[in-house]
Amino acid sequence: MVTGFYMFAKKKKTLSYWKRVLISMLTVDVVFFTISYSLPIKNTLLLVVLFWVSAIFFSVWLYKGIVISLKRKKAPPKWLMVSLVVMILAIPISACYQNGVFWGKKVLEATFVDETHNLNLVLCQDGHYLIRSKRYALISDTYFGKYTKNADTIEFSGYPSRRSRFIADKIFRECNRIYFHKDDNGTYDKTFYYFLVKYQMPSGGK
Repeated sequence: MVTGFYMFAKKKKTLSYWKRVLISMLTVDVVFFTISYSLPIKNTLLLVVLFWVSAIFFSVWLYKGIVISLKRKKAPPKWLMVSLVVMILAIPISACYQNGVFWGKKVLEATFVDETHNLNLVLCQDGHYLIRSKRYALISDTYFGKYTKNADTIEFSGYPSRRSRFIADKIFRECNRIYFHKDDNGTYDKTFYYFLVKYQMPSGGK
């Protein structure tokens, strides 16, 4: 009876370590998706710090969980391992989606850079657009959705920026410049705010 109770206590303690691994990974996922999908959170820098702290805790608990499981020869439950694998894979799959891996070939790429902004615009063959706005080291805002093109006008399915109207819902191309910012009168600012086209798929390109 004592042996049975001891084995039960060891199994319970091993499960406790793996539950901490699962909780820390869940925290990593929640913070990652909050940042990457640009939800309306004011202090993004705090979220970045929380992401790395959660990632460190996950690494530590994962190491301890593996060591204890090997030492006690007690594998964690299948439901826990499946949940953990799904959570881990969610980040790279989401990152691939946000970076246009599943959207077909790149039709156009353009960039705007100044002292405070580093914007990169990508249009893909299947009608998706991608805009990256670099703000901090190791982190950037990503906006994506569908676009339609009519002559020299590109219209997004929604404002790329959910926090401001810095980028208009319709942007206008003229030669190798794409104007994206409008003044208070609704006129495109052609003096400074424009994407410079870096790449365009040749006509008939496959």
